[in-house]
Amino acid sequence: MNRHRLTTVALAAALAALLGVSVVGLQGQDAPPAGDPVDDSISTLVALDDERTPDPGDKVRIYLNDGRRFEGVLMARTEREVRVEISRVEVGFAVQDVVSVVRLAPPEERFQTLRALIEDEDFDRRVGLANWAKEQGLLVLALDEVNAVLKADPMHPEAQRARTAIESLMQIEANRAWDLMEETVAQDVAPPRRLGVDEFPLLTSDEINLMKVFEVDLRDTRRILIKRETVDHLLARYADNPLIPTTREGKAAFHRKSASEILDVMFRVRARELYREVQIVDQPRSMGFFRDKVHAGWLINSCATTRCHGGTEAGTLMLNNRRPTAEETVYTNFLIIERFRTSDGRPLINYQEPELSPLLHFGLPREEALTPHPRVRGWTPTFRSRTARPFRNTVEWIQMMYRPRPEYPIEYAPPGEVAAAEKAENPAEPPVER
Repeated sequence: MNRHRLTTVALAAALAALLGVSVVGLQGQDAPPAGDPVDDSISTLVALDDERTPDPGDKVRIYLNDGRRFEGVLMARTEREVRVEISRVEVGFAVQDVVSVVRLAPPEERFQTLRALIEDEDFDRRVGLANWAKEQGLLVLALDEVNAVLKADPMHPEAQRARTAIESLMQIEANRAWDLMEETVAQDVAPPRRLGVDEFPLLTSDEINLMKVFEVDLRDTRRILIKRETVDHLLARYADNPLIPTTREGKAAFHRKSASEILDVMFRVRARELYREVQIVDQPRSMGFFRDKVHAGWLINSCATTRCHGGTEAGTLMLNNRRPTAEETVYTNFLIIERFRTSDGRPLINYQEPELSPLLHFGLPREEALTPHPRVRGWTPTFRSRTARPFRNTVEWIQMMYRPRPEYPIEYAPPGEVAAAEKAENPAEPPVER
């Protein structure tokens, strides 16, 4: 058998992934089941057969008996379970629930292999490939692919949107490099500096997962994992609630419910102490939109720069601008703007009337804003008008967020507010009369 035989596995609507280097059957299967894509965006899966087995630290795709598939980093494999880190959350899968584990090739190799399978005139799949490359951090390859599509079809809408998103990420990287250069060359007069890693507290992976539980869309069942013992705790602690079955048959039927149905019952009986035991894989739709369209779209490169709300002169609203695409940065910055209040006590985000949010009006030209940005040196508007695409994207994101808004049981002290409180407690001494 040719060890590097290419095998086409599935065709669908857009292109996003490649099965890489090795396939290891845990229950006697030599390859993953065909015809069942990893997610709705994948159109072609290609496997390179190899005798090597995945090692801890390898990027892998894991196939479960119930048809679900997840990608992550293999952490460990024992006789009892396979542990994979998925979206920075370590998840354990019982061996009897696992069909196979597939080792993924490096992103650059997967990109080149996939590109060779796509016809030059298939613009939709080429844009899908570019979006996948963007998520893998292959920004130059992604931009080159989108530009090639736009050269052939200048009005291709998905390619236009993809180019805007990719260029925004590249601008973020450029801003980071510029900030680092400024910090290096500035010696006589130090500009406002960004806080160090230890100075800016970030949310933990458990706190981030808890926020995801509160925001998850229950219709997205593939992203929710609940252990059997957690369901047992729910049945035992809330047995007096009419939504909880008490008979043996009823409990067995309850265990057969989907994870989203079980979580829905958790919400209805308000079993808040169990929320932390639920694991959300990847991003809730609303938070994924925030990450891509708001945080990366304009918040980081307009508000969180070192010269604005990302430096030590930021005032009470201070945002983190290190590793801007990292999950802990995205969720920490969201929690800060979610809880921030203006000097007159208003929240930055108006969930009832999103277009009136101070968060948005602070970014408009002063003459058009209901809440003008304070006059500070060097400030420029983020949005040209209320019809600007980033403004509209932010309104759309606010409308996506779950309502009524939850109160996250997370204790977090934003560094800007801590600094302001310390300054108030220890005012500077008045100048001495001369």
